[in-house]
Amino acid sequence: MEQNRRTIFEEKMRRNKGPVTLFDIPFIVFGGKFDFDDGTSLELPNAFERAFIADHLRAAREKCGYCPATRQALLHK
Repeated sequence: MEQNRRTIFEEKMRRNKGPVTLFDIPFIVFGGKFDFDDGTSLELPNAFERAFIADHLRAAREKCGYCPATRQALLHK
C-alpha cells in the first residue's frame, strides 16, 4: 500500500494536482487504473491481494512472527 500511495503522491506532485486524499484510498489498497484529467493513467498493483500471497505470509512469519487470524493457524504446532 505504501508503494501505491508513494506513486500516487509523486505523480500528483509532479502534475501540481494536490495531495493524496481519502478518494485515493481504494487505489492505494486495491490498485487499478488511476486516471488523470489529461487522459493519462497509472496502473497500480492490488496491494490487498498481494498481502495474502503464500510466500509473502511465510516471509512475514519468519521475519516477525506474523500469523493471519484464521482457524488454520490454531491447528499449527
